[in-house]
Amino acid sequence: MMRYIWSYYQNHLSLFYTTVASTFLLAFLDILFPYIVQLMISEDFIASNGMKMTLMFLLLGGIIILRSLAVWVRNYWGSLLGINVEFDMRNDLFKHINTLSFSYFDNTKTGSLMSRVVSDIAEVSKVVTEIPRDLLLIPITLIGAIGVMLSLNLKLGMVVLLLMPVLIFFTYYKNTKLRHAYMSSKRKIAHLNAQLTDSFEGIRVVQAFSNEAHEMHKFKQSNQAYKEMTAKAFKALADLRSISNFFSGALQVIIIAYGIYLVQYEHMSIGVLFAFVLYIDRFMRPIRNFISLTEVYQKGLVGMDRFQELMQIKSTVRDDAKEEMESVKGHIAFNNVNFTYEEQGEGILKDINFTITPQEHIALVGGTGSGKSTLCALIMRFYEPQIGSIKIDGKDIKEVSVKSLRRQIGIVQQDVFLFNGTIKENILYGRLEASEEEVIAAAKKANIHEFVMGLAEGYESVVGERGIKLSGGQKQQLSIARIFLKDPAILILDEATSALDNITEHYVQKSLDALAQNRTVITIAHRLSSVKNASKILVMKNGRIAEEGTHKELLSFNGVYQTLHDLQFREGKER
Repeated sequence: MMRYIWSYYQNHLSLFYTTVASTFLLAFLDILFPYIVQLMISEDFIASNGMKMTLMFLLLGGIIILRSLAVWVRNYWGSLLGINVEFDMRNDLFKHINTLSFSYFDNTKTGSLMSRVVSDIAEVSKVVTEIPRDLLLIPITLIGAIGVMLSLNLKLGMVVLLLMPVLIFFTYYKNTKLRHAYMSSKRKIAHLNAQLTDSFEGIRVVQAFSNEAHEMHKFKQSNQAYKEMTAKAFKALADLRSISNFFSGALQVIIIAYGIYLVQYEHMSIGVLFAFVLYIDRFMRPIRNFISLTEVYQKGLVGMDRFQELMQIKSTVRDDAKEEMESVKGHIAFNNVNFTYEEQGEGILKDINFTITPQEHIALVGGTGSGKSTLCALIMRFYEPQIGSIKIDGKDIKEVSVKSLRRQIGIVQQDVFLFNGTIKENILYGRLEASEEEVIAAAKKANIHEFVMGLAEGYESVVGERGIKLSGGQKQQLSIARIFLKDPAILILDEATSALDNITEHYVQKSLDALAQNRTVITIAHRLSSVKNASKILVMKNGRIAEEGTHKELLSFNGVYQTLHDLQFREGKER
């Protein structure tokens, strides 16, 4: 783990080495101070002239001033080091998460990810700050203090040395328990965050079903589990601090008692005893600091474990191809494609074979769970098929970079996601470098420009979280404007109008028809009336292409499509 942390220190070596240097200086001054005091209290020194005493006091004053400067540098530069490493780690983690495939997000709760990116990294930052400050100070001060104590009086020094293993063993034992407790606590708070995310994002559903009490019960359970685990960690921490205080007090009493004996019967200098009392304080201070920061260290180490764990997760979609996909005509070919989600044993897509010619409009129809949306997700390489190949213009999509592939494909979905920003920012997401004129042109093509201009803030109007301030049709038209701006060669319409009323659907469909011009289009539809003009319809059932043909041809087969058609026609008449 230290090697991992060091890789981040290397980006800020000036901050690191300055912090380390000030830490070494601080340790040296803390060891030097009692030694000088011991000399001043000796009988020979007391009997010396006043000038010598004055010089020694000036030296002590200089040590105090220099120590204060060292403390300032260590604290400020060490904190800057921690902030910079936290910045780098959070950037790296966010970048890595954005490279992971959909299969990871399918099985990971948003609240859990938020905990890792925000709170875990903040805890790691505290440890990163303390390593060159306190963790380095502890061994330097301990070794230096014991070395000087042994040189001043071997017997007293051996007493300290023999008692040290007891404290070290107890500290290690309790730290192990603390780490396990904090790891469990992190899992509990991640679960709690996920619970909060679900409840807040679904607040309209919660209130619509009057299930506030049910959500409160679930929250209390998660909160109770977190409280109990955190209480265990605090108990272990309290045990550690209590034993540390007892050990410190007992050690001082033992040293004073044995020291008085040595002064009386073995003619040890009173100055040496006084120095030992000061050194015990110097000796215990870094240990007390370490114990007081044990909570910080353990949370940080757990956070680092979780950080490394996430950074080591690899995307199931490999993106090591260097070739760029450019000037796409729109020919698509599926060759014996088979796909299964990792967590499911049964195949979702089986032996899929079909071709789409450039600027052809095909439709995918079939029951829920037949594999329509999954098939389109494979085209964009959101997932990777286990068997078979998908080619665009004769090129296997695995042989081109994912970014260049997705630039050539636009998707309009039933569930539109809008960012909590302005209308302009959401349209610009289609092509970030586009000009304002291009944004307005895209909005006009999507038939939403007049609505936008009717708003008080126009294109600077904020749409709210997930576009809550807009109607379903307006959100859909905004997403269409985004695709107009992107201008892809291939267009996927995934149930784009299924959630709209008839009047809104009419206007949105006009926008979609304009968007579909001169592009290869794949439409996923539930209502067969919306795809009967497609040049080819693929009927899917249980992950296979059951039938293929035009609307008229499929009706003549008297098969799956005919059954779907008759069912929808009968439902329409009944309504």
